[in-house]
Formats: sequence, C-alpha cells, structure tokens
Amino acid sequence: MPQPLVTVILLNWNSADRTIACIETLRDIAYDNFRIHLVDNGSTDSSADRLSHLEGVNFTQNPVNLGYTGGNNKAMHEAVTAGTDYVWLLNNDTVVPQDCLGRLVSLAETAPEIGLVSPVIKDNDSVGATQICCGIPDPHYPQWKLVTDVQDAIMAQQNENGRLILYGTALLIKRTVVEKIGYLDEKLFAYCEDYDYSIRSFRAGFKNIVAVDACVFHDTVADDDRKPYYFYLIARNYLIVARKNSNILRYWQYVWWRYHAGIDIVRNSSSRTQTDAYLAGWWDGIRGRGGPFNPPRSMPAAIRWALFPRSHMRKTD
Repeated sequence: MPQPLVTVILLNWNSADRTIACIETLRDIAYDNFRIHLVDNGSTDSSADRLSHLEGVNFTQNPVNLGYTGGNNKAMHEAVTAGTDYVWLLNNDTVVPQDCLGRLVSLAETAPEIGLVSPVIKDNDSVGATQICCGIPDPHYPQWKLVTDVQDAIMAQQNENGRLILYGTALLIKRTVVEKIGYLDEKLFAYCEDYDYSIRSFRAGFKNIVAVDACVFHDTVADDDRKPYYFYLIARNYLIVARKNSNILRYWQYVWWRYHAGIDIVRNSSSRTQTDAYLAGWWDGIRGRGGPFNPPRSMPAAIRWALFPRSHMRKTD
C-alpha cells in the first residue's frame, strides 16, 4: 500500500534561520510521501527572499501577517484541495527526529475515527527535559490539566476515549477532520487555536491521540522574554474559546476566574507593558473582539480604575 500523502505546513515570520534549520531536519525524515508547504507570513525582514530560493519546497508569501490561524488556513485549504491525506502543522522552531512523521501517520491509520495526532513535545534533547503530552479537559470549565508523563498520557487516552487537548506544535490533522469541522478559527489569530480545534474535533466524533513513541524538540520561552502581544492574545483568546464552548453560566464563572488572574498579574508583574496587554486582552475577550494585536489597545480608563485600581500605580517599563 502506498504511504498517505502528508503536507507539512511551516509558517515563517521574520525567522528565516530557524525555518531553514527546521526544513533541514525534515529532509532527513524516514517518510517518503510528504510535501513541504512553506508560508512566509508577512515578514518585514529579508526572510521571503531567502526562503523563496529553497529547493523542494512549495513557497508562498502573504503580503501581511495573517496570524497562525490565517496563515495555516490558506495553506491547509490549498493542500486539501490538491488531495492531501493529512496536513501536519509544524512550528518552524522544532527539531524533528527521523521517525516522527512515520509514527504519527502509522497511528492515525489504525482507525478512521482518529482525527488528530500529536507527538510528545520535549523542551530539548537533554535527559529529564520538560515535556508536554496532552491536556485533559475539565468537565465543568474551559480549562485542562496538563499531562507531562507518558504513562499518564496512555491512561488519559484510555479514560477519556480520545477526548484530549492536543498542542499545535506538531499537530497531524486527517483530511476528514478538515472536511467535517473546517479550519482554524481566524478570529483567534494566534494562541488557543489548538485548544479550540481539539474541542471541535472530539465533539465531531473524532479521537485526539498522542503518539507516545514519537517526539519533536521545541524550546519554550520564559514569560519574561515574551512580547506584549502574547499576553494580550492569551487573555483574550481563552475567553473567546470559553464563550464558544461553554454554557452561559460556566462562561461567566470563567470570566470571573480570569478576572482574578488579572488581579494577580497586576499585583505580581514587574512589567507595566505586560500588564496593560493582559488587561486589554481580557477586555476585548469579554467583548468577543478578535483579530491581531494592534497597539494601542487598552481597557477604558474608568473601567480599569474600577476593576483593577492597582494597575494605575504601575510604572512604565
């Protein structure tokens, strides 16, 4: 039997060196029937020119940054239209072992109801490194319990019957999933789209599975090193996903919970910029306002004073 066709989708945004390094690892994988679709997502540096000359890569360029969701969706649509069997959403800062893709596809092919498959995501290649396997959804709130142990992941798959949250770092998506539930929610722009897509997948009757014998390596970023848009999008998108997937009572309970998380950030964060971004995201999330983070975005001063009075005492970074 021929191997299923996999389209590997890589997004680049001002990070050509990382993207090229990732592609080099892909050239060595032990899987024959795959294509690389590389999307430059509105880079403002020389990335597009450098990447457009790579051999054996289907390269497209978006004139503006469409976000993780918009950039991937365009490539996914093209791949599905062209008849791919799977799309593999792969972060461009990952290192892919040779056997990873083959193990993912082999597991996905064992049952038609398996829709999403993820490898174990490891911080780096050192012994004892932090890793991510999956998330177990909370039955009452739009949250999940992170699973980092392989044996716990195996038990979770048995107990949850495939109703797991998978991370988008290296997410294999079966064509039938896209045909049934559509594409990533572009309102989210970036972050939480994998959480949302996992919920939509298992609610549509598919199983989300971790290939515990496969892994990719992916460095994590400390919160202190993150840009303001991260805090804005995380605060906002959790609320948008909660609104989509919870009843009204659970949603407003979750808003209350995220409000207290905001109070903690105001109290403990040393960065006024990060605090401002989080509060703007919380406010836009309640209003259901999606899209990119285009500063200045902020919470109205009167509402901020009433809800987060201590935030006005923060000094500018």
